[in-house]
Amino acid sequence: MLLIDLLLEVFYDNPPTNEEMEALANVFSNKGVQRIPHQYLDMISSAMEHCPLPQKERLMQLLEIIKKNDKLSSMNHNIMITRDRYIVLSSGTEYKHCYTFRHPCYINCSRSDSKCGFLLHYRQNENCWKIELYVDEQDYEDTGIHYHDSISVQDMSPYSMFSGTLETGEVISAPAIWWTWWEKWLPNSKWEIKQRCSAFDISDYLVAK
Repeated sequence: MLLIDLLLEVFYDNPPTNEEMEALANVFSNKGVQRIPHQYLDMISSAMEHCPLPQKERLMQLLEIIKKNDKLSSMNHNIMITRDRYIVLSSGTEYKHCYTFRHPCYINCSRSDSKCGFLLHYRQNENCWKIELYVDEQDYEDTGIHYHDSISVQDMSPYSMFSGTLETGEVISAPAIWWTWWEKWLPNSKWEIKQRCSAFDISDYLVAK
């Protein structure tokens, strides 16, 4: 999902030509970046329909190129997960985000004391947030969730769903890692976090299967 946020920045200031867009798609394909869920791309496109800026046309074209490239996007290689709840460790600066998620490798998990899933540690570090995956079993105590080692930080992409009120008063939803992009692309709109989410890549499991 970071790829899309980078594109939102690049296209806002300097929309590339058709040739440059094709080159961008080829570069990202060769880098082996995590595939972007089609659902995520569709939500971006839906929000962009409200954008009055001329450079959106170039961005919409590239989003379509990405969607048609099976090295960059997929309908089934990513599972989009919504956070169940969060635990406040230090108000305003540190949180434990709880996700229920049963990886396909552990579909027959027999543990009944808690649910399969993972925890993400959000900690404010100066002017940004640092996100880490909890892997120590003791960090999962009293959370109702247990961790399997098939869950790795390399396979996940945390993002957020935002609720935005447009200048017309209409309310829409859009995903992003940084909400500031939507303030730029949809002038005079106001945004707030609606839900924390994460996309989990199961490509390795599908290949092995």
